Amino acid sequence: MPRIYGSDTLKIGNTKVKVMQVLLQGQSDLLPIVKDIVTSARGWLQAVLPELRSNPDPKIRAAFNSCFINPPDTASAMNMARSILQTIANNLDGDFALKLLDADDAVGYVNKYYTGRVHLVSNVIQYDSDGDPIARRGTIHVGSEVTRDNPVLATVTLIHEAGHKWISLQDHGDKGYYNNACTTYWAPGLTWQEALKNADSHAVFIYQAIKAKFTSVLVNNRPLGG
Repeated sequence: MPRIYGSDTLKIGNTKVKVMQVLLQGQSDLLPIVKDIVTSARGWLQAVLPELRSNPDPKIRAAFNSCFINPPDTASAMNMARSILQTIANNLDGDFALKLLDADDAVGYVNKYYTGRVHLVSNVIQYDSDGDPIARRGTIHVGSEVTRDNPVLATVTLIHEAGHKWISLQDHGDKGYYNNACTTYWAPGLTWQEALKNADSHAVFIYQAIKAKFTSVLVNNRPLGG
């Protein structure tokens, strides 16, 4: 039976983010974390986008080549990534809706390593317990557990999901997902061409670039990566 969701509206700057949660789940404590995650995602993108230039900082170049599998023409690949990430940034800077999935949803439809981020399992579209596709153009879905326990990963997740919603970036199975530490792809085999269309490549690049060059960044008052 579909669960009943309530909604709250967060005012963040001049924008509104509608946050939907299962009623009577005692999750009001997540709202300040969601606000911080949205603010962080916006800030990360704003900081990194100017770094995608013709002569990038060596740390930015290293993060880019790691995430995008050493494209042969780095300048052209950076231009493509910058256009994609700018579109994500523009949309995250506006009004949007975010659905927090409860712990049962996270356990029920995704591998534990990909909590809140997987849309295809063995090329089968996944649905949450309310019958909504965990996917492309609808409301962004983020697990409540990852939001509470790992707001850094939740920030990466938000950027990943935004790539699906507004750019139709793809998932490429295990080879296209990073582990939860965002240090390595879960499996080998992703090509640079696939990486430029892969949601996690873009989201984790932003994280790695921030971590490499902006070490003082906090998410929900926690050190980045801590």
